[in-house]
Amino acid sequence: MLVTLLCGSPAMAAGWKASADLRERYQSFDNFNFNSSVDANGWEFDSRLYVRVAGDFGHGLSTYLQPQAVAITNHSKAGGTQQFSQADLLQAYLQYHIANVSIRLGRQQLVYGDQRLLGHLGWKDVARTFDGVKGMYHAGSVKLDVFAVHPADIGKMTPSVAAPQGQSLVTWEDRRLIGVYSTYTVAPKSGIDAYF
Repeated sequence: MLVTLLCGSPAMAAGWKASADLRERYQSFDNFNFNSSVDANGWEFDSRLYVRVAGDFGHGLSTYLQPQAVAITNHSKAGGTQQFSQADLLQAYLQYHIANVSIRLGRQQLVYGDQRLLGHLGWKDVARTFDGVKGMYHAGSVKLDVFAVHPADIGKMTPSVAAPQGQSLVTWEDRRLIGVYSTYTVAPKSGIDAYF
């Protein structure tokens, strides 16, 4: 995909859009474990950078890239000052759209049931994302998504001074998520969802 983006002629692309979002957060903890006999005070400074690049090649073919980078400085009396950093790829996919049908191939987020059923946890420092294929049919009040994906093997979790110190707590080998999600809109903001 990167070779296509870098080597494709500018005339081939109908349009490009790019944006970036930098978020800074400071937080301090005073007796956060509700045990005044233990000095558990600490502080943390988090930086997170999102980058989004969307390309439209015309003829229904488009691409979307969304990497992120996180840097965390954490201080506690027990652990002193520690720094953690991580970069991962939230989304990177090619999509083909014709009439009411789209096919998406690559790394993508899945959001269903207003994130009550399945969501991307955008507030977390580590991506929840999937590698695979998704077919979409959207026409009028009917939406139908069919997908076969594999949880992306992001090798780090939210940084922590405790074991396993930034390593993934689970392995996603041989894990698959295959499903169908359909929505029928009866009236504005009212509808019926069915999924398997």
